[in-house]
Amino acid sequence: LAADLVVKSPGIPDKAPIVKALREKGVPVVSEIEFARPFSKGRTLCITGSNGKTTTTTLTHRILAEAGWDVAVGALSVARHDKEWYVLELSSFQLDGCVDFVADIAVLMNITPDHLDRYNYKFENYAESKMRIAQNQTSEQTFVYMADDSNITSRLEAHAAEVTHAPFSKAMVGEDGIIRISLGDKEMEIDSNRLKIKGLHNMYNAMAASLAAMAAGVPTESILATLY
Repeated sequence: LAADLVVKSPGIPDKAPIVKALREKGVPVVSEIEFARPFSKGRTLCITGSNGKTTTTTLTHRILAEAGWDVAVGALSVARHDKEWYVLELSSFQLDGCVDFVADIAVLMNITPDHLDRYNYKFENYAESKMRIAQNQTSEQTFVYMADDSNITSRLEAHAAEVTHAPFSKAMVGEDGIIRISLGDKEMEIDSNRLKIKGLHNMYNAMAASLAAMAAGVPTESILATLY
């Protein structure tokens, strides 16, 4: 309780006695993501969602790496070397411990009921936690999200009004199987029939990873080379 700052493992709930005692004493309790941010000059590409975040994180990192970007996946690498880019898979528990952290590029795959025992069995609390991926973002940052998920779109005005939006949707998949996505003046066509990973959920993963990579400045041809 004499600490100036406590970094909490995301697995420890806020209702744990030690966490309650720290908060009552006014000791800041943060996640490792919040703690690590000041130690790196690298840009962050952060991915969350109830489903699909691990696959999308892996794919996004691979796209950037194969394009020659100086990139690492995971926050632990900050302690070893400073990279220009970090691709981070973030859970709602980690996001709960973020205060000033800003994702340069945030990706939200979807929001479906999960871990409700940590949120007083209220879906609204869990959804609010997931939307924290976009907190502190401005028009200088990009928010990639599934436009088909009303649990996300209904909360955009409250949580992501100022950020640059980059939605993806099954409506972007044509009858010919061509996925057409855009970000600002950048446009890209992806032949879903050539994707290494099949199924609508993997099309979502590919769209999210591609939009995030586009926001990071990766050329279209480099993105397609990894997807195919």
